[in-house]
Amino acid sequence: MLAAIIFDVVIVAVMVWCGRFTARYAEQRGRSRRPWFLLGALFFPIPSIVLGAFAAPRRSDVVAHFPQ
Repeated sequence: MLAAIIFDVVIVAVMVWCGRFTARYAEQRGRSRRPWFLLGALFFPIPSIVLGAFAAPRRSDVVAHFPQ
């Protein structure tokens, strides 16, 4: 249970960080902050999460052969 709570807190912290980053960038471009904060918090971390979830597992039995 504690691990689930810590995981949720980390996910929310990443979402807030992404939202703030996106909102600051939008404000520099003359756009409003609040909608871009929400869009950044909801959609910005999705590509990273998908890439992390579907990354190919490393195989320890593969040996790299380097030319001598």
